[in-house]
Amino acid sequence: MLTAFCTDFTWGNLKKAHQNLHQANRYLDSVGESFWRSLGLMAMAQVDYYGGETGDDKIASAELMELWKRVRFLPTPVGCTVRTYLHERRDEEVDFILGITKEAEEEIRTTGLSTLDRVFACLAPGEVHYLRGNYAEALPRLREATFMVFTKLHRIAYVLYAPVLYSSALVRTGQSRKAIVPLCFCWFNQLLCARIFYAQTLYATGEWLWSIGLRSSGRRMLEAGIHWAHKRRWLSVVAEGRYTLGLLYHEERPEEAEVYLQLAKDYYLTRKWVFFVERCEKLLAICHLKTKADSPGQNALSVSRNQHTGQAAKLRQRIETNAMLEIFLRLSSLGERDRLLEALLDSLCVCTGSEFGFVLLNEAGEWKPTHGRHVNPADI
Repeated sequence: MLTAFCTDFTWGNLKKAHQNLHQANRYLDSVGESFWRSLGLMAMAQVDYYGGETGDDKIASAELMELWKRVRFLPTPVGCTVRTYLHERRDEEVDFILGITKEAEEEIRTTGLSTLDRVFACLAPGEVHYLRGNYAEALPRLREATFMVFTKLHRIAYVLYAPVLYSSALVRTGQSRKAIVPLCFCWFNQLLCARIFYAQTLYATGEWLWSIGLRSSGRRMLEAGIHWAHKRRWLSVVAEGRYTLGLLYHEERPEEAEVYLQLAKDYYLTRKWVFFVERCEKLLAICHLKTKADSPGQNALSVSRNQHTGQAAKLRQRIETNAMLEIFLRLSSLGERDRLLEALLDSLCVCTGSEFGFVLLNEAGEWKPTHGRHVNPADI
């Protein structure tokens, strides 16, 4: 289990992590109520978030949560999966888990021990408050978690997310100088191959560059993170980056922000993550109001609006062009038919944003499905 969570998951080898965790959890069934079983289930929920779209690593988070209800769970590992309930806007469950996590953190703190459990207990509510936009509530918890990760050298994969969230929260509260240290810690973790959080590290760095006035560099950093995650088909992480770009642009370039926010919203709708859909809709409403405020009767504003419209159109064109170029590059390097068809199907899914697809070939006058993405050709 430790190899799966600390090594395979951290390095981004989600398929291998899934296999090892599944095997470990089967062995732990006979143990029953244990820290390791709770930790293993938490790890599988994290694999689901990052690799749930690939088809190879699909785990139903809802089923994991139901399994947790059948055993007496430990509050701190469970607290780190509270995001699963937050996605679906199950606020009562969120508040319940945050409550028992807070009690666990206070109990651990009174003993004077900075254990891994306490990192989980600080990180879980910190992440929830961060996602809800309550940065003042999130900062002390994320600061504590980051400090313990740094001083105690805790290397369990998920705790390495603490400095990423902490630096981003500092930037969003106007404390860019204070964000430098945790941001450096994030990149130190990248030197140690914590690739699972590479895209989020790029996002946090992009936000920091944006906040100090280097907006072009910040945007390039965010787009690099989106591209890196897209190559691995980590679509949840791609949507995070698009939402962040929409958040940064919604004040000054609302029409350009709409492109990113709509792409993120479309993905969240497919996953039925109501919380994130609502976040996107709030920003989209602001963008619509700002766009509508540009009176077409005033020449100066009309020119500005046309410029933004042109920029949004160029952005859409660039996204489509990059996807097509990736198709040509991949196809030009392959010679075998099966690998060629697989690459073509993958690239077309990336280009269109589709999660499902299949290839039909005309063989001897009969159309037959040969390859599928998240679809079994034999079932067609």
